Amino acid sequence: MPLRKTSLIAMLAALYFAPGLLFLYVARGVSAEVPSSAVMTSPGEPGEPFHVTGTVYGPDGVTPAARMTVYAFHTDAEGLYSETNDNTNPRLKATIRTDAQGRYELRTIRPAPYPGGGIPAHIHYRISGSDFPDQGFELHFEGDPQLSARMKERSAKRGGFGSIRPLERGADGVWRCVFDIKLRR
Repeated sequence: MPLRKTSLIAMLAALYFAPGLLFLYVARGVSAEVPSSAVMTSPGEPGEPFHVTGTVYGPDGVTPAARMTVYAFHTDAEGLYSETNDNTNPRLKATIRTDAQGRYELRTIRPAPYPGGGIPAHIHYRISGSDFPDQGFELHFEGDPQLSARMKERSAKRGGFGSIRPLERGADGVWRCVFDIKLRR
């Protein structure tokens, strides 16, 4: 079966460099068939089940950003991205698109902090699409002892769009978190 143009474009990747990190994410041309939710782990993945939901908004913090490409990745239950701890090709990753109301969801395990401490547990997000520049975000979790005072202060300034979010553990044992994101121009 021949590849459609959008499918071919969806397979292209772009590199993004940040201080000390290299992120790999799917380029803007992701096909419309990409769902707004994903399971990031395979059956039997060690760790505590974790479910993140949220909405991506435009810069006004009110208008949902529909059909944005969201690439997310994080460490496993041991705090590693892969067997070689290579964050350019993490094992636990997903590429999704926000739905018409800007919503997304990820089913995964609760990430662990890096071995040796110092860096709190987190999930990396790369968001692209529409008329917005490609943007990176990190989700951190309330109560993590590795969170610095500066991180807490910066998150508090962003209010409901802060990077440090509360966790709730349901009766089913699944950790849940809501992470809404406000894009920048």
